[in-house]
Amino acid sequence: MKTHLTTILNNHLTRCSWDDSGNHYGIKLVGTGGSDRNKISNNKIDYVGTTKTREPILIANGSDNNVSSDNQISNTLTPVISDSGSNSMWSFGNVIDGKPCENTVTATNTTATTFVFNHGLAGTSNYVWASFNSTQIDSWKWTAICTQITITVVNSGTVDQIVACYCQAIYRP
Repeated sequence: MKTHLTTILNNHLTRCSWDDSGNHYGIKLVGTGGSDRNKISNNKIDYVGTTKTREPILIANGSDNNVSSDNQISNTLTPVISDSGSNSMWSFGNVIDGKPCENTVTATNTTATTFVFNHGLAGTSNYVWASFNSTQIDSWKWTAICTQITITVVNSGTVDQIVACYCQAIYRP
């Protein structure tokens, strides 16, 4: 569907239909001259198709500046969202198979060198932000697997307190 400034809101899509190519989509925004600045929000999408592509939300190339938030997606194959547009935002509140796409966690450590978090996300985190309750932390780096995030801290010296690390993680399919 080619849309502009449209809100796709409060739908329950199940066993979604085929497009002309025989592919299955829950919501499909087509590109090249259409489908920009739309909001896909508060939708429930499950069991998308039985053959070929099974994407609950497809944002095609040329579909730009779209936002997806607060959707519940279940019983589908990956990718959950296929976004070939530019400047689109997979925003807060999305849930995939009962697991959130964003989470905030906190941990403390007496040596302030490594913090390991069980993130509880629907998939491996793509984005991680961290802050600390100490100015003695110079920099940090992160790695993620499907269940955990590891924050490794680089210090300029010894830390003279128990340090808390506040971490926000986002999984964007």
